Amino acid sequence: MPDDVASEPEFTKLEKSGREFLLREKTLIKVAQGRTSEAQERMKYYYDKNRFVQNFEMNDTVLLDGKNLDIRHKAYAQSEKLVPRYIGPFPVLKKSSKDSYDLGISKGLKLHPVFHTSLLKTYHKDPKRRQKWTSLYLPMELNNNSLRPGSGIGSTRENSTTRFGG
Repeated sequence: MPDDVASEPEFTKLEKSGREFLLREKTLIKVAQGRTSEAQERMKYYYDKNRFVQNFEMNDTVLLDGKNLDIRHKAYAQSEKLVPRYIGPFPVLKKSSKDSYDLGISKGLKLHPVFHTSLLKTYHKDPKRRQKWTSLYLPMELNNNSLRPGSGIGSTRENSTTRFGG
């Protein structure tokens, strides 16, 4: 019989079967709490065993995983296939907690700036991967020196709409 339950004044007023029931329930609750804490420790061990630890310093540049972001934030309105996997790079402003960082995200994205390390990836600048722009000739209208809609190569104008590539 646990002493903390038996010392309560209401415990002595109960019938014998009520006291037995109360003791049995209290011991079952303690056993369940002990087993729950053991299970939590075991789950923590297996989670930490395979956990990838990332630490970032202030002013490091990181990429943000876009898997949980709405497609509007990725600047592609129509096709989810063409959405980049990571967006950024963003500077790390500060470490918010043990596993989360505050990023310097522009206000136009309308995102909360704190992200967990599992959603961040170190940004490595690669000059070889820059896009090469070639000059593009756009014909000008002779009268007022403004661009004519539909004057590009391979475009046709029908019923006040411009069709490209056809």
